[in-house]
Amino acid sequence: MDILPRFYVYVLCRPDGRPFYVGKGQGNRINAHESFARNGYKSKRYSIIRKIWREGGEIFKSKVFETDNEDEAYVMEQALIAAIGRKYLANESDGGEGNRGYKPTDEIKAKISAATKGRKMSPETWARVQAAKVGKPRSEECKAKIRANLTGRKLPPEHVAASAAGNKGKRWSEQTRQNILDGMRNSKKVRPSGDAHHRTKWSNAQVLEVQRLYKSGIGPAEIARRTGIPYSTIKNFIHPSAHARKQVDSDDRDIPT
Repeated sequence: MDILPRFYVYVLCRPDGRPFYVGKGQGNRINAHESFARNGYKSKRYSIIRKIWREGGEIFKSKVFETDNEDEAYVMEQALIAAIGRKYLANESDGGEGNRGYKPTDEIKAKISAATKGRKMSPETWARVQAAKVGKPRSEECKAKIRANLTGRKLPPEHVAASAAGNKGKRWSEQTRQNILDGMRNSKKVRPSGDAHHRTKWSNAQVLEVQRLYKSGIGPAEIARRTGIPYSTIKNFIHPSAHARKQVDSDDRDIPT
């Protein structure tokens, strides 16, 4: 005959799956709250239980951790309360009563890790924990810790390969494509050019005049003599780069010929 662990950590949930109390107990402790609520005891958790009964619902109870070491149970109780958040629970403290100041040894930490490693919550319990976190904003301290953990972190090669394989052949919807394009346009810095550039020496009008003279049959040397613009610069105006040509052509459309 198997001997069951002496202590356990449990969760009481509303009918919709949201946890409202986390406790540590042994024996029939998990069922005692309903007895206290039925006998008129006053506490936030008992008020919640009575309200659920009035609405025709029932309490969902689940043991999430079992152990023979009471200190381990206290540590797990505190960890679960912290994970869900006190403001979503009827717990009147952070847990671990009677165990204040206790710090688990490395041996106990290893036991807890071994007991929970690879252990999966049932879909019902997982859904209840997730429901309790919906709409819960992260604190700035939590955000800072997440950023610090992710900064400089590189994904392992097998993760990258798996992600690439999962996206292979996948087609983006038109809305997704448009969102990506909009994001690229909004993030792209606009580089000033021509008259708008703070380091420009020659105006767009001077560039257009040089090009007009060249098209009329006047050579670069003569244009340089007439305008006072260096010969090398005249050559650049006559044979502009693709970016400069686009800018000049755009301006040229606004000038009547």
